[in-house]
Amino acid sequence: MRTVSSFILWPRRAKSPVWAVGVSLGLCLLVAGSASAMTLAEALQRAAEANRDVASARRATQAAQADVLSAQVTPPPQLSVLSQAINPQNLGHGGLWSRPIDTIVRLDQPIERGHKAALRSQAAQAGQRAADADLAGTVLMQQQATAQAYWDLKLAQVQQDIAQRNAEISRESSRLAQLRLRQGDLSRLEATRLAVEAERAANELSAATQQLSEARWALARLLAWDRADAIESLDASQTWPDEAEAARVAGVTHGADVEAWLARRADVQAAQQRLNQAEAAVALAQAQKSADVTVS
Repeated sequence: MRTVSSFILWPRRAKSPVWAVGVSLGLCLLVAGSASAMTLAEALQRAAEANRDVASARRATQAAQADVLSAQVTPPPQLSVLSQAINPQNLGHGGLWSRPIDTIVRLDQPIERGHKAALRSQAAQAGQRAADADLAGTVLMQQQATAQAYWDLKLAQVQQDIAQRNAEISRESSRLAQLRLRQGDLSRLEATRLAVEAERAANELSAATQQLSEARWALARLLAWDRADAIESLDASQTWPDEAEAARVAGVTHGADVEAWLARRADVQAAQQRLNQAEAAVALAQAQKSADVTVS
């Protein structure tokens, strides 16, 4: 394979532009063919990066980060300039400060009391942790759905292959039966039965092909794929897991501590953080009883 690839990429002599076009087309087909096959790890990685629900959860975490930055902002000082006692008949000459006008420059600094800033920041940080937990949970759920859709596609591929072989065998049997019927070596009833079996196998192949197409589109929706040509050539290349691997995963799942497993769930962590956020919001509301002061 390396020798052929090097010959294609580095030809010794190009006799015509048609040869170059043929080589380019062959390379494009080679890349397209290799890109259609996808392993389970690649599908899970794609779901974690490009899934639409994951993207929405990721934007929610960005909004929560913005809320944290906004909550950390304290009331800024306010500078004001007030001019009064202006006599229109005697505005004076010279600069502004030389004229008979009373000008007051004031700097006010609001000071929050009752730990409002800390409680506001605490609530925002709890909201950010909840959004992060939601993102982790969304990634996990979409990866689980992707894995299920991936194995559904793998099963649909196997069923389509079986239906294809059955249709070919039935079609060939029906063709040979028609030859034997014309030679008087087979009854018409038996030939008709084989023809009906061939039609039934063709219908099963059509149904299996439709099921394969639906499985491809179901996986493509989870992977946020929009190209129809790439979707129709999508192929699950992962081999089926063996019994030892399945038993190991089942043993880890059933043998784990239930309480610890529940505590590690992303939705449980998100709910706990939202509870902390609500408690901080209640404390912030109660802190409004403490009046703020302004230093001038």
